[in-house]
Amino acid sequence: MTKTPLKSLVVEDDANVVEFIRRTMVVLGHDCVCATNLQDARSALGKGDFQYVLLDLKIPAMPDGLFPSIDSGMMFLGEIGKERGNGRTVVFVMTSHTDQGFDMAVKLAQMGATRCIPKPLEDKPLSQIIQEVLTEHGKKYPIDSAASPAAPEPQPFSGGVMAFFHDRIELLGQVVVENNGMGHAWGILQALRKKNSASGKQVAYSAARLAKEMGIGGPASLHVKTAEDRSGENAVAQCIADLRGRIEKVMRESMNLVCRRDDVVDNRGKGYRLRDWITVDDHDGPAGEVTSAVVPTSNVPAKVPATDAAVPASPRNVPLNQRQHWVIEQLQKGEKLGRVAVEKQFNVGDKTAKRDLGDLVKRGLIEFVRNPRPGHYLLARRG
Repeated sequence: MTKTPLKSLVVEDDANVVEFIRRTMVVLGHDCVCATNLQDARSALGKGDFQYVLLDLKIPAMPDGLFPSIDSGMMFLGEIGKERGNGRTVVFVMTSHTDQGFDMAVKLAQMGATRCIPKPLEDKPLSQIIQEVLTEHGKKYPIDSAASPAAPEPQPFSGGVMAFFHDRIELLGQVVVENNGMGHAWGILQALRKKNSASGKQVAYSAARLAKEMGIGGPASLHVKTAEDRSGENAVAQCIADLRGRIEKVMRESMNLVCRRDDVVDNRGKGYRLRDWITVDDHDGPAGEVTSAVVPTSNVPAKVPATDAAVPASPRNVPLNQRQHWVIEQLQKGEKLGRVAVEKQFNVGDKTAKRDLGDLVKRGLIEFVRNPRPGHYLLARRG
């Protein structure tokens, strides 16, 4: 019976070195897969069953080949140990940075490097080094068990705490959404965190209502659906699908939990809502309660509690959409914003930007300063 050849993952961005290693693999009778950057190396590691890795310590982060750095190689070394068990997979670290001496060697060994090979690869035949190390390593870990031990069976997701911070949202202590101004996931979860004051349960929203909350539907007073309304509803549905997928992935990879489609955001018969077994934990101020499942949209002025005359009203006190939150945050940092800044940041049209900014002016949260032209917005002061 023919023995299956050993397989290596080669991470190296120098074409000449890659060719040299390929020829060494032929001599050894081993197979190899090559990656020239951190991004491709991660992808290959997730797909292949490798008995050992040849890792250039200084590699680019992306396929464009720009800005190779030791940080990329160190990051990948740590990920190999995390995914496969520290020290179980043989890792040859190839580096010309031997001048960093003993401290570097110790750090690499702690991160899972089996052997450091100085560059250029000429002091000792590479094939001989590989054979010696694999033989020695095989005494501790038989080659057939080089992969990490079987992971425990994943457990079903059974609810838990969703914590809201000013810059992120965590589920069971794992970040599922960041407040980075991209997409609508942040605004959707901010809406779904609200409770119905009568029932004490999370508010349920239709796709149309959520679209209006996010400011991506048509005008709130329009009773006939427009193309903009339908587009907004489709955007909400797609965003929630992406959010569910992201939560499922985080729970599986970080918590070893199987999180099904409706385990966190449910929409079976009652609109979109958080499941009853999700406990909302506020770390950024109270979300506020609504008196019915039909909450005010961003086009309807809301009452803002009185504040100190020198302190601008907080965006937490009113149901703002994601773009409006971003405007308030930028102005709180001292930025001077105009309509064009909103359009560029969120890739929206002038009508949407005008509607968002006009709504903030009506609420008394911001004001428009005409001079110097073309003018800009500032936080409103209450007196």
